[in-house]
Amino acid sequence: MLQIIALAGAMAWSTPQSGGAQMTQSPILTTTGAIQGLSHAEAAKALHVDVVVTVEYYEAKRLRLFVSDSTGGVYVALGSTDVLPIERGDLIEIEGVTDASFRTRVTGAKIRMLGRKGSLAQPREEGFRELMSGREDCRSVLIRGTVRSASPKPGSAKDMAQLMVQIPGGTVRVYVENARGMDLESLIDSEVQIGGVAGGSSTADSSFCKQCSTRRTGGS
Repeated sequence: MLQIIALAGAMAWSTPQSGGAQMTQSPILTTTGAIQGLSHAEAAKALHVDVVVTVEYYEAKRLRLFVSDSTGGVYVALGSTDVLPIERGDLIEIEGVTDASFRTRVTGAKIRMLGRKGSLAQPREEGFRELMSGREDCRSVLIRGTVRSASPKPGSAKDMAQLMVQIPGGTVRVYVENARGMDLESLIDSEVQIGGVAGGSSTADSSFCKQCSTRRTGGS
């Protein structure tokens, strides 16, 4: 169920000064770039976030929401399996707090729908080093490489395929949704161009988080 934002400032205690303890209002972070610019220690303070962003990827079942604005992208940890009436490209407002993780994320999110089909940025072509850095997480990216393996994603209830794509510098795992009818075997050793949303992986390689489009550019 869609939740309406209560536009109220979060309060925090400052470090005690010589005159005694003083209560101050923590700054409100209004861009994803400001969120990702926090140190790990700062992010752990649950700073107040109020951002207007575009939905890059949403998966209600796994409580995943990736959003972006012109300054970057951020992962929103959802706390309820209630399906939100949002989809890729929608413009939304999110109020929540920061949480320290591999990259700072937003938790305790309250979401307000602002409009259908916001402005999705054109995907930028990125290399392995940029993907591994995490700076492009939750944003639309483009890669070019060679498919080394292609198979249905294990344990997936959806028609999802899993590709391992070699690009200069390393190998990237790619998930392709709605892959029913794709001739996966024919993709092996093909040169492809893939657009999708970048996301971190707990394994040693980077990965795309679904919502991918794949175009063969050469190979057998």
